[in-house]
Amino acid sequence: MTPMRWLFAALSLTLVAACDGGTADPAAPAAAAAAPSIDVGNAFVMVPLEGRDVTMAGLDIAVRGQDVRLAEVRTTFAERAELHTMSMVDDKMTMRQVDGFDIPAGQTFQLKRGGNHIMLFQVDPLEPEEAYDLTLVFEYGDGHREVVNVPARAQSFGE
Repeated sequence: MTPMRWLFAALSLTLVAACDGGTADPAAPAAAAAAPSIDVGNAFVMVPLEGRDVTMAGLDIAVRGQDVRLAEVRTTFAERAELHTMSMVDDKMTMRQVDGFDIPAGQTFQLKRGGNHIMLFQVDPLEPEEAYDLTLVFEYGDGHREVVNVPARAQSFGE
């Protein structure tokens, strides 16, 4: 993705997070200060190994204002996307699907190689350095859901 497209994506996320609905309520400034904010960065997707159609993706999520749950991930370049944990059990890597990740306000949560990650199945062919969209679905304590689209840069396993 070109630097200009990254800048546009970052500005778009910032503008969406900054909108407060234009309320005239006198308590609005205090509420706006505590309004939730989700920033997503460093998104990547690994180009599948030759002959494979399974891979992983990762990114950083910074949350401010209130706790949030990453409840779902979607994409158009894979048949299925799942949230996974990874741990070592008896010197063996164990991965399992989870129904979401709770992210406390004020924290940055990472989905990465060798840890919590996004698992992608039946992946279309990917070109290194190209951007592919991930759709993240976040859920707040009150049940409100927020959808955030983020471009993920494809990279080879050697990177």
